[in-house]
Amino acid sequence: MLKKLKDRISSFWKDESGSETIEFLFSSASLFGMIVVAFVIFSYAVELNLVNTTVKSITRNVEVTGRYNPTTMNTNFKTYLGTNSSLVYGTEPIQIYDISNQLPGNKIQLKGTFKVTGKVTYRIPLVHPFGYNGFNVDLPIQATVTGMSEVYWR
Repeated sequence: MLKKLKDRISSFWKDESGSETIEFLFSSASLFGMIVVAFVIFSYAVELNLVNTTVKSITRNVEVTGRYNPTTMNTNFKTYLGTNSSLVYGTEPIQIYDISNQLPGNKIQLKGTFKVTGKVTYRIPLVHPFGYNGFNVDLPIQATVTGMSEVYWR
């Protein structure tokens, strides 16, 4: 029986009748796969741009006001990004650190530099049979922007 199966497989590969159909199916499947991968890469790039723009906006807000509040920054970050089911936030998606010329009350003196980092995870659902939890690919997105305070505190 094993010999018979082996003979059938070898005769299938040697038979060239209908090979155009098989080549068409393989090339169509390959083309479809490349289009799907291009779509996923494009959507990741769009989300990366959105996160980068959001972090720049929050950094600019801190530069102009000279004050920072981590709770407000995290709320604004989530608000600016909107409700996207593909983005997964951590407990503190945005952080401010490396603050020079820091004053009491979360104030930053004129020309005081700081860094703001925003982190999210872009979740790509691959296999979700009939609405059940399936297999996801999680890609991290991180944007870091350096800012400088424009406020002189007396």
